[in-house]
Amino acid sequence: MAVNAISAGSESIVDIKKNFSNNGLSVIAMDNGSVNINSSGEGTVKFSGITTVLGSGSLNMELGSAGKATDSYWNVAGLSDLTVFNVGKNASLNFFLTEDLQGTVNSDDAVIKVNGEMPVVFHTGDDKSKIAVVAQGLKADVGDEISLVSSKSGFALNSAANLIYAGASLNELKTDLDLRSVESVLRVSESEIKASQYDLLLKTDDLLIAQIKAEDLIEQRESVNPESNALMESSASVYATMFAADDLIVDTALKSRNGKHEGLFVAAKGGELRYNDTINADIFTGVVGYSLSFGSVDLGPFFETGHTKYRTKIKTEEGKSRHDSGSHTFAGVGMYANWQTPYLVKISSYVKGGILKNEFQTSLSKVNADLSESSAYWGAHLGASLDAKLSSRLNARPYLSYFYDGRSGEEHFVAGNTEVGGADFKYDDLNAHRIRIGSVMDINFDANWHPYVGIAYERIIKAKASGIAKDAEGILHLNGTNIDGGSGIYSLGISYTNDAKDIEFSVGGNGYSGEREGLSGQVYINWHF
Repeated sequence: MAVNAISAGSESIVDIKKNFSNNGLSVIAMDNGSVNINSSGEGTVKFSGITTVLGSGSLNMELGSAGKATDSYWNVAGLSDLTVFNVGKNASLNFFLTEDLQGTVNSDDAVIKVNGEMPVVFHTGDDKSKIAVVAQGLKADVGDEISLVSSKSGFALNSAANLIYAGASLNELKTDLDLRSVESVLRVSESEIKASQYDLLLKTDDLLIAQIKAEDLIEQRESVNPESNALMESSASVYATMFAADDLIVDTALKSRNGKHEGLFVAAKGGELRYNDTINADIFTGVVGYSLSFGSVDLGPFFETGHTKYRTKIKTEEGKSRHDSGSHTFAGVGMYANWQTPYLVKISSYVKGGILKNEFQTSLSKVNADLSESSAYWGAHLGASLDAKLSSRLNARPYLSYFYDGRSGEEHFVAGNTEVGGADFKYDDLNAHRIRIGSVMDINFDANWHPYVGIAYERIIKAKASGIAKDAEGILHLNGTNIDGGSGIYSLGISYTNDAKDIEFSVGGNGYSGEREGLSGQVYINWHF
């Protein structure tokens, strides 16, 4: 609904010396009053709407500046009246022609009527004035003429003294125009208006027209609201939490004195990790389990839990970064196994499953969205390692590990408002595979203390997030994302075993570079009952 941006009645005078802008569709109206917009001719004008002059009132508008380039524009939404009108350097005059303006086709009844004693001035050259014509509902065939501006005192270029006359082409001022309208929190409608589809010229000394050269003035396309990319980054962030939980149970076993969990074991891990420069996660996870020995096989259950605070980053249409935040909370159980084969190689594995809750706060087309969903997750691991004695004090443990993680998808509804429609969002199931190859070396400093270092390379495979959304217009696929890629992992720590060899304690840290970046630290205690 249009509102009055400025209204001048009786003999009142409104004089805006420089800058003027309005939000939404507005009316500048006067009834026997006087309004001057940017009367100094030095400011920036940003206006969407119409102007109305009643009685003996006057309305003068300097759209931008004749002396310098500005980002001024007037989105003309209907029939308008002016007394004096000039279009400054780089200023845009955009005509939005709806079916209500059908009377301007093949008629001398112009969209804008300028009734003063000064010509309408446009600018040419490097900082030329710009004119765009958008037909939204108005029907115009090839060859038809749309009357845009009538001027009682004619038209001029660059100065009022440089008049132009009937037949003069103003095609130099034509410009392509990209329009963007938000249909729902999901959908953005974009229209590309091609300047080549019409000619601008003076039909008479006092009438500027657009002559149609192509039947369809609008090339329309629909796309997913780019702000919804934050939803896919939120979905992908779950991988960071699941990977950290995986690593804790396997990493602590590989770095233990015997390369496996024995008896009661407890471990905790915390760190800050980044993926793709789009996901930043502060992760805290813990595990407790009990492994029983059956000859060459160690087998037992474990319980894991943790919490993550994460932030996502996306690029807006303006090229700026936008940050949103969320959290994960999870708990699950699993079964761990380690087999000492007859061929010196240890085979380790686990299977696990649980519930993970993802909470995320964002906004879509200025509509706040607080999303929360709990769903099942699951994972599996298979690995092999070999203990090699390099010297009396130096031992090496090369290893190869495979990890699989999955989580069922999420479903959300984001309600719209009076201006923007709502939409249903469905995230696809998550599935990721990782392969890691590396080695841990420990130094027999003495019978109790063993410092260790480690290095590994990890490859994340097919860790993608995707989904679909549905609004009143139909279904669109969300812009998916992934965290595929390789990372280097560098470890440093120390373990302590008491004289009785029934308690082991270790503390260490990992550094990451590549697809996964950051630092983490962990502690581990193992009671060998």
